[in-house]
Amino acid sequence: MPIDAQVTAGELHDGLAALGARQILLALDGLASATLTPRPQPATGVTYAAKLSRAESPVDWNASAEQVDRQVRAFNPWPVATTTLHGKPVQLLRSRASAATPAPVAKAGTVLGMAGDAMNVACGQGVLQLLQLQRAGRGPVTAPEFLNAERGAGSAPLVFQ
Repeated sequence: MPIDAQVTAGELHDGLAALGARQILLALDGLASATLTPRPQPATGVTYAAKLSRAESPVDWNASAEQVDRQVRAFNPWPVATTTLHGKPVQLLRSRASAATPAPVAKAGTVLGMAGDAMNVACGQGVLQLLQLQRAGRGPVTAPEFLNAERGAGSAPLVFQ
């Protein structure tokens, strides 16, 4: 299954589940007809991935935009990458890393403005483009909708923590 740069963990799960369902039927038919011989998985290269936890969900804006983007995609739908704005929690649902570099004076986590459908946020290295966010107790919104609501709340610079 091809995995492009925008696929979330939830989308990958659903795609692999559908693919696996078809493949297991083929494998069961092969075992029943004796045309498939079982063989053990080689021990070489086996790794263990620990279960994700909510403690891993806060975003470190000092990380690279690519790392934060991977965190947003890996943690969607659970535990969801989180940050705070004005002391209130915000969930980051969709993003993409940008090739742009932040202004030298931009602190990591600073909203740099909009670029089309994306809110540009300075990271330790590069710029993260947020596409979809969610405040606690509210539904998901696009980056332009989120930024419009924030602009209506005041003119203070927006800095995610």
